[in-house]
Amino acid sequence: MHIHKSFITLACTGWLFILPGNSEANESPPLNLNTEILALNDEPSGTDEISMDSAPEQKRLSVERNFKFLINTGLGYSGADQLAATAYGSTLAASLSTRASIGLLFPHDDNAFATMATIGYQSDNFVGDMLDFVDSTLSLMNFLSGNDSEDSGTPSSPYDYGFTQSTVSLVEFVNFQHYRIGAGITYHINPTLVCKPNVTNACSGLPVVEYDDAPGVLLQIDFLNQSGDFTIGLRATSTTYKGNGQSIDVAGAEIVAGFLY
Repeated sequence: MHIHKSFITLACTGWLFILPGNSEANESPPLNLNTEILALNDEPSGTDEISMDSAPEQKRLSVERNFKFLINTGLGYSGADQLAATAYGSTLAASLSTRASIGLLFPHDDNAFATMATIGYQSDNFVGDMLDFVDSTLSLMNFLSGNDSEDSGTPSSPYDYGFTQSTVSLVEFVNFQHYRIGAGITYHINPTLVCKPNVTNACSGLPVVEYDDAPGVLLQIDFLNQSGDFTIGLRATSTTYKGNGQSIDVAGAEIVAGFLY
């Protein structure tokens, strides 16, 4: 009987132990559990936000343009040997040469070298032989100084003549601190000898002479400003035009200026 009473007492005590009202010490409050879940969710969220924000910026910083656009102009002197068997005479001709081109510059090997590729258009305006070229230059200087003579407005020839052609050039430069030296090749496309009249109808009956496309070589030295976005220098070119039973050696020297961005 004593054992039976103890068992009943123990059973009642166990039942009271598992009642909700008496189990505060054994159950975790719902609020604490939710707080822990929110804390766990907040911590990765902050990490993901930093990663997502910084990734595009890091990607943008890693993409750098490894070339520059350029505009190149040239003004100088061109000379050709005898223009025999043409309607323009057979004297040693000299000309004023103008050129404009656009292209790309590719620095490489930690900017120790640079490759320049350009396409452009060139026009040579022959004024006769070397003496005529000098005389025209002196006349221009006299005109600019205000000492032109009375007949300075009268052209010495009824027409001028010259080559026109498109050009493609590829130059490899060695870069130094404030200048660069380069050598390369040029290709003259559709060189054409045309008449340029000084008086009305002066070119009537004179032919337009077309020559074969011609490769050539060039040397160039440029001086750079401190920021490297402007250059000025000298260029020398040499090529040979062939066609119509002729072979004409053409060489030139010009002052060149370039703008890079």
